[in-house]
Amino acid sequence: MKKILDFSLQDDIKIYTHHSIPLSVLSIDKNYIPWLNEHFVQLYSYIDREGVFRIDYTEYYRHYREVMDVIEISYEKAASIGTIIDFVFNAINRNLYVNLIVDEYYLKNKGAFKQFHYVRQLLINGYDKNGSIFYGMGYTKYVDTSLKGGSGYDKLAQEEISFSDLKIAYDEGRNYYKGPLPQYLLLLGRKSNAHDYLFNAGRFINRLDGYINSKGFHEYQLAIGQNVYADLAEHITGMIYNLDKVDSRAFFILHEHKKRLAKSIDFISEKYNLSMNTMGPLLAAYNSIIVKKAQMLFYQFLRYEYKAFKTRDYDDDGKLLPLDRESKEGKAKINDLNKIMESIKKYTSQEKSITLAIVNELKQHFKII
Repeated sequence: MKKILDFSLQDDIKIYTHHSIPLSVLSIDKNYIPWLNEHFVQLYSYIDREGVFRIDYTEYYRHYREVMDVIEISYEKAASIGTIIDFVFNAINRNLYVNLIVDEYYLKNKGAFKQFHYVRQLLINGYDKNGSIFYGMGYTKYVDTSLKGGSGYDKLAQEEISFSDLKIAYDEGRNYYKGPLPQYLLLLGRKSNAHDYLFNAGRFINRLDGYINSKGFHEYQLAIGQNVYADLAEHITGMIYNLDKVDSRAFFILHEHKKRLAKSIDFISEKYNLSMNTMGPLLAAYNSIIVKKAQMLFYQFLRYEYKAFKTRDYDDDGKLLPLDRESKEGKAKINDLNKIMESIKKYTSQEKSITLAIVNELKQHFKII
């Protein structure tokens, strides 16, 4: 017996699991595109529980409830559901996707496999009882061949997991799970009224204006909107003096964010027949300069991060080791970090100029003061 629910390895939002997994369930249905194009506009920066500088979208956890049915099962209640294998069977048979926490130490194709205990979300969308296999989607180790030395990052991908591997990964994951939310199991389903969601151009424009002018507030923010760049540069400076930790996810999300905004701006331009005499060149500049250079900035830091790891600038816990600023290697690393900060400064100026022009064009078209 076999049953598989469809999902999409969508390319819009991938960096954080709490966004990417529900969107992969939503994105197979074109009726959800208006909702997606209206969201994920504003960014904020914060320090996570490990003391690492991060950037994320301001959408709160479970914000997708307005277009999805979500059943939450708490950490405590999850202990009484019985065998996870039977639980998944029953959910899939009801056309519900299962989002659960697993310890990736026990799962093949994971960077943590047999290396260290690392809990993360995993989506199960199907099963094959004859083959004793679950079908799912999660983050697997991805090597970017365009980067020298085989550097890479985790990438959202489809997986096949044996019943026994999932059971031990789920059961053992409970021993290492520390939050941040009490929900340990989620059942996800698409609402039947997706076609009723109406794209709100005014709301999107106000969000874009808030991003480029650094307006707004998030409960955990260090900075919001364009100000995240200055915050990022400050923490890069801290890396020179061994005070801060920044990983490539902060840079990845900046590239992802620009790709997503380019789609939203294109969507609103086409939907409302904006003049291509003015918006066309702005969209072209946004794609060829802002989106492309955001990717280059991510690669620039990823190369530094990889070289720093290879020369043991980090200990086994991911903490920065003291940097000998007078050594040849130390001076080279400081030079690399200074180049990254210069790239951030130049990029910020370019993005603000082009995006402000787009915001002003949209405000003029929709007569927003």
